[in-house]
Amino acid sequence: MTGRIRTNETEKPVRVDKLRPWSELPTELLEIIVSCLCDEDNVRLSCVCKNFRSFRAVNQSPWLMFSPAIGGRKGYIIKFFDPSQGKFYFDENIKLSNTFFQCSKDGWVLFSILVAKLFFFNPFTKSRINLPFHGDADWTILKYQNTDGALFKCGDGPVFCNGLFYCLSEFSDNLVGTFDPQNHTWSILPVPSPNIPFLSLDQRRAKHLVESKGKLLLVCISYPENPIVFRLDLTKMKWVEMDSLNGVTVFVSSLSSVSATDVPNVSRNSIYFSKNRFRGKSSYFYSLDDCKYHPAKQWHEARKIPKAGWVQPPKMTHPLFEEL
Repeated sequence: MTGRIRTNETEKPVRVDKLRPWSELPTELLEIIVSCLCDEDNVRLSCVCKNFRSFRAVNQSPWLMFSPAIGGRKGYIIKFFDPSQGKFYFDENIKLSNTFFQCSKDGWVLFSILVAKLFFFNPFTKSRINLPFHGDADWTILKYQNTDGALFKCGDGPVFCNGLFYCLSEFSDNLVGTFDPQNHTWSILPVPSPNIPFLSLDQRRAKHLVESKGKLLLVCISYPENPIVFRLDLTKMKWVEMDSLNGVTVFVSSLSSVSATDVPNVSRNSIYFSKNRFRGKSSYFYSLDDCKYHPAKQWHEARKIPKAGWVQPPKMTHPLFEEL
């Protein structure tokens, strides 16, 4: 390897080091390089030599993040479950005491402290953003009047899609509320109720909104019945039933729901759940290919499963936390 140094007189080639192969780059340097590459360049880098293959960052499965729990002398423990590997991970964090998981987006989790305080926290980078921010001393309160008096919930959302926030009515299937954060406007879409079979009195149906490739999906679950998936057609203002997710995998929970594509060791065209559904079994995913429920690789053995939401981890080449 040669280089040049500039002097006041002439420019002369100077040998700064002996020629060394790319495969001898330090591991720490390779990890930094990989973290800055797009998918295409990452694949090209992994083809340089055998040693580089292990540094190919791949699409990560969303992780199920459980609400912080007391973990002894060091404070609170965040527990994660990676469905692609069937493994649990944990991280001790004393800053999350007395907090409540609200929702997540792009690796960030919105936590609340009691009712008044909110903050964003990234469990993978340990970054925190207190709210309000950008110089605001307090929240700006916006009030809107619903003409029909419907109550809209944010427990399973709201979902951000194409610049708008969407949420469902608490008691009605045919009301979809939207909020435009740029124009500060609130509206209710005139969408008729989707075609969902009636349930018996002892059955309950969970409904989850999910953003997938710029489309808004509604996943309706009433185990042991098969899930029903709808896509919101904004041009016709109707819910369209889907018999396939076109290779997409959807991960649903009462706190946050996400979608992913081309994730290794995760079933495509499937719906993953966050908690038990039937006869003491602790976790299932449902495949739209064979129209069947399947047991997960591993799950909680405890009878009571804490609340959890799906969080999207960064692309990585090694575990972020210690395995549980």
